[in-house]
Amino acid sequence: MDALYFAILSVFCLAAPFIMMIMGYFLGRGLPPELSPYLGYSSLRSRRNEETREFADGYMGRTLRTVGLILFTAAAVLIIAAAFGVIPEGVLSWFLIIELAIGAASILPTEIALIRRYG
Repeated sequence: MDALYFAILSVFCLAAPFIMMIMGYFLGRGLPPELSPYLGYSSLRSRRNEETREFADGYMGRTLRTVGLILFTAAAVLIIAAAFGVIPEGVLSWFLIIELAIGAASILPTEIALIRRYG
């Protein structure tokens, strides 16, 4: 694998969970109520009222921080292992796809929590 391709792939593998952690931090802090209702976590269930919006933002923030931290650690370990030749470098391509799928799937726990709490 070309060194430039490996470097770019490594940056993307670290950037995706880093962005998740940053988004989780801002969502967990809470967004000001005067902002647009479409900022933050926005689904039909979370836009019912201000209480559900705050709960969904906080829950999604915690979920994204946790998932982002786990994926960031795993990506760092895989990048180091691939750099030293322990695993094939092509594994990083698959890991990036898996990271993005997990990021999309992290919506599910928030929706389940909204259903359980607010019906």
